[in-house]
Amino acid sequence: RLVEIASKKKLSELRKGIPSYPTLRGAVSFKTEDKAKVLKKLKAEMTTIESEELLTMDGFRHQFADGWALVRPSGTEPKVRMLAEARDEARAQEIMRLMTDAVRRCVK
Repeated sequence: RLVEIASKKKLSELRKGIPSYPTLRGAVSFKTEDKAKVLKKLKAEMTTIESEELLTMDGFRHQFADGWALVRPSGTEPKVRMLAEARDEARAQEIMRLMTDAVRRCVK
């Protein structure tokens, strides 16, 4: 079926029908020796953020009505990495700011 669709339209035309959502990336560094303390604080802090759903399989994934965020410790560096995606740039920035502020409270 995909081949049939693709043979009738250019790829650029097909791409127009797929929505695009802004995705932001960020990270907050901490001292290597503070890792255990930061992770403990992060676990507590992430549960205080209001969202539709919080998944903890691979870090902390907050699902919002209009976007999502993933906050997780880096596996290779003393950093907490963050991703935020939303329907528009302003909301993605708002979600990223919410996550960044929460992570910074844990790193203090």
